Order: sequence, then C-alpha cells, then structure tokens
Amino acid sequence: MKSVYVYILLTAFLFGTMEVSLKIGGSSLDPMQITGIRFFIAGVFFLPIGLVELKKKQIRLGAGDFGRLAIMGIICVPLCMVMFQLGIVRSNASTAAVLFSSNPIFTMIIAHFIGGEGFSKNKGILTLLGAAGIFMMIRPWDIQAGNSASGAFFSIAAAALFGLHTVMGKKSIEKMGITAHTGFSFLFGSSVLFLMMIPMGRPVLKGVMQNLAIIFYVSVVVTALGFLFYFLAIKVSDATTGSISFFLKIAIAPVIAVIVMSDKLLWNSYAAIALMLLASFMNLREGQWKRKVERGEFSKKDTDMAEWTTENITEFYKNRNPRLMDSRKFFAVLIPLVDVDGKPHLLFESRAKDLDRQPGEVCFPGGEVEGDESFADCAVRETVEEAGVAEEDISVVAEADCIGNLNSTEIHCFFGMIDYDKVKNADFSRDEVAELFTVPVKFFLENDPEIQYVDVKVNPHDDFPYEKIGFEDSYPWARGKMEVPVYVYGERVIWGLTGRIIYNMIKQLRGEKE
Repeated sequence: MKSVYVYILLTAFLFGTMEVSLKIGGSSLDPMQITGIRFFIAGVFFLPIGLVELKKKQIRLGAGDFGRLAIMGIICVPLCMVMFQLGIVRSNASTAAVLFSSNPIFTMIIAHFIGGEGFSKNKGILTLLGAAGIFMMIRPWDIQAGNSASGAFFSIAAAALFGLHTVMGKKSIEKMGITAHTGFSFLFGSSVLFLMMIPMGRPVLKGVMQNLAIIFYVSVVVTALGFLFYFLAIKVSDATTGSISFFLKIAIAPVIAVIVMSDKLLWNSYAAIALMLLASFMNLREGQWKRKVERGEFSKKDTDMAEWTTENITEFYKNRNPRLMDSRKFFAVLIPLVDVDGKPHLLFESRAKDLDRQPGEVCFPGGEVEGDESFADCAVRETVEEAGVAEEDISVVAEADCIGNLNSTEIHCFFGMIDYDKVKNADFSRDEVAELFTVPVKFFLENDPEIQYVDVKVNPHDDFPYEKIGFEDSYPWARGKMEVPVYVYGERVIWGLTGRIIYNMIKQLRGEKE
C-alpha cells in the first residue's frame, strides 16, 4: 500500500505545477494552441495503453461508443480546457488553481440533476463551503492585482464543465476503462480544437520549436504522467483514495505559484484555500462513507467516529444496500441465456481439470467482486474473461435470487442474454475452462434432479459460555439440512451451487411454492 501514497504525492505535485507551467506557456503561445497540443500529445501517450486493456478485456467499441467519446472530448478540450487556459492567462496562477479545484462541487450538483444521485444535507454544506471559497478567492469588492473578472469567470466555467465531463463520462469509463476513455477523448477533443483554430486564424504550429521545453513539460510531464500516476493510485487502491491527490493540490498549487510566479496570497486567498480544503476533505469523507455503507465495510474506528443520531441512523439505512448477515466474501455469477434454434438454452462451462479448486466441475461463469465494481459488472467481467464473449454481446436482463453460503460468502446471480453465434465463435480461456456447452431449459423443466442432503449442525467450541446464557453445559442448537440437487445430462453432471441455482429457477418457472 505504500506505493499508493507515492502515486498520490506525485500526482498532487505534478497537477500542482499545472497552472504555473500553463501560465508560462501561455505568455508565448496561443491559449487554444497550447491546450490542443498538450492534450493531443497526452492522447497519443494514453491510447496505446488503452487499446492493450481493451484487447485484454475483449471489449469492442461500436459507433455509439465513439460518438460518446467524441462528445466527451469536445466537452473536455475545446470547451473546458480552453476555458481553463483563458482563466490562467487572465488570473494569477494561484487564483486559477483554487477556482478550478472547485470542480468536485459542480460534479456533485450536476450528478444530482442529470445523474440521479441524491442530495443530502452534507452535500448542501459542501456546496455552501465551495461557494464561499469561490467568493473569497475572487474578492469581488476589491479584485486583487493580476486577477480579472473574466479570468474568474473562465476558471469557474472550466470547473463546471469538468464536473459535467466527469458525470457524463462515467458510463463509458465503466465500460472501457479510464485509459482508453482518456486516450480517445483527448485525441477527439484536440483534433476538433485544431479544426476550429484553422478557420479562426489561430496558430497551430507557430512558435512550437521555440517553446519545446514548456510544451514537453505541460504535455508529457504534467498531463500524461500526472494522469498516469493518478490512474495508478486508483488501480492499487480505489477512486476515493486516488482523489486525495486533488485534495492536496489545493494546498500545493498556490505555494508553487508564490515561489515561481511571485504571486501574492492575501488574507482572502488563505481563507478561500481553507474553505476549499475543508470542502474537499468533507467530500472525501462522504465518498469513503458512502462506499463503506454500500459494501458494509466498517471498522471500529468508523463507528466510533460516527455521530449517531436518529436522523443519521435512518439516513444510513436509506442509503445502504441490504445484504446477507455475516457476509465477508462477495461473488457474482451470470446465468447465460441463449437461443438455440429458437429454443432457450443455458450456457455452462466445464472447469479446466488442472485447476486447484473444483477441477472439471460444471458451473456458470462467475468470480469474486473486485474493488468498487458492482455485482452485475463482476458477473459480466467474469463471463468476458472465462467464456471469451465480448462485453457488448452480453445483456444483463434481471437479477436472480442470491445465495448465502456457509463460509460467510454472498453470491449474487444475474440473468444475461447472449447471442448463440457469439458463443459458438468465442475464444474462451483455456486456463480456466475446458469447454462451453448448452443445455435446453426444457430438459430441466421436464427432468427433476436427484436430491441429496447435507446435514448442517452447530458445533460450539469447548469454552462456549453456556452459564452466561442460562444453561449449564449445553444448548438445544437448531439443526438443519441443505438440499444438493444433482442433474445428469448425458455424460455431464451438474450439481452444487450451480445445481441449486438451476433448481430454484425451475421451481419459479413452474410456479411451485418456494
């Protein structure tokens, strides 16, 4: 975990130098020119990495995907980053840095209106703190030397556009990953910007050779490496932890501006920085809390720090997704439905015989949830990795009943439609899967499984405190038994968790009492 802090510090430092370096570059290069160049170079840097990830995950992009990427690129580069550059040129670097750092506030507001996210009391406080920070930094009653009303406008507009870009880009990032999304959108956006500049008479290459050093720094070092370290921080931790880099940037960027550009920080600047730091810190804690609520990942420290009232207890359970008690491990499987000659079939895998766990058994594709991904995303990812079916060819249609296993494991099941032609041509993973095959749903409807039973009983430890619960040396613990359906289809045997999932499904389709 030490590496994540190295990545966060590197990200915060590089992004903290952004405003200063862009202001230096903006003094000798056109604002639109330097914006287009740095994002084109950064796009060229990221696209190969993104393409490798797409190939690895077997993700194919369609016309709709490229359309969304083009829109994201236009919002990011010709709109947001040009506004940002104009704000830097017309303001002190420290002012532009703090104002642009208000983008999480705009992200939160926009996510509420177009992303369907809730707006809690804490988010309202965050919004007010951010607005107060913006007001103090602008100082409308006496604008600081080096700043201008237009510079403040452009910086705030850039922050709002970046918030819009963040919210709208969420879907494509979830599908293709951050690096592919970044590479394509940067290239689309910078290309559109260049096409806009030509009829406007703006320079595209003029002065580039005379400013190679600053172009290299803002393009490769600040933009490409800055985002790379940011992505690495997310990869080895999570998005919430990685966002600490932006939290630190608010404090680092003004200091760098003072040292390099001789910016003067008046009392209002310190007040604005303090307000933005507080808002960022609260936003970070809100994100961490929300994630833990959704996943049920709490420590004693978390619960001790919570100010429990009837209001926030009810709010806690409103925001929490119910799960099985005592679950410690989370898995997801896909129940693949395919049409074969117009008849519904289920798609199965036979596990490779050299695997350490469950070699040769028949199962549905599935595996353990990774990071912050949803159960449905996990089921799809595992199907892509194991069965070799492209993500775009899988359509999750509904969630089935989940399973609570005896080893504190929670398994979520999802029905997914897959085109049979895609299955027949799938290049499945030979390391995990021996074969793919289908079984007609009709077979399960017409053939009951052999039902075996496994006794489930409680075996308390010898030191169990019977006397404390009012018993001398024993307690009438409940006992039970677990059904184990066994289906025989030709030479294949389908049983275990997979058999339980099918049997439960068939009873529901038959209208039998569950």
